[in-house]
Amino acid sequence: MALWGGGLRWPGFTALAADPGGARFLAPAPEAVARLLAERPSLRRMRVPAGTFPGQAEPIDTVGSWSLILARPDLPPETAERLVRAMVRAGEALGRATGQGGGSDPRNLAEAVPPAWLNPGTARALADPTRAP
Repeated sequence: MALWGGGLRWPGFTALAADPGGARFLAPAPEAVARLLAERPSLRRMRVPAGTFPGQAEPIDTVGSWSLILARPDLPPETAERLVRAMVRAGEALGRATGQGGGSDPRNLAEAVPPAWLNPGTARALADPTRAP
């Protein structure tokens, strides 16, 4: 069986790894990582720490992307700004509650996507994420 998904502690990976047969996690070879990063600017180097999944004794060096929230093009900027600011405020609690939420810090978007892709409200929130809306 093969499984494709995303996110540290993603429930599908966790369930499969906890199965009596366990799981084997595959990552790209180092030269493939470099090639992927060159071809896809939205990806980044990522290390899955040892013990993230049941039976995973070693860290896994791979590629990944920042967590993104996709919305319709006409989402009001004020709504996007409130959402981003709420996620920044809830960051630690979100990480504790979901396991994979710790990597979902909206402030990482500045490194992950071209500024033109951002909703204007998102861009305002990222310029000063701790200011109240």
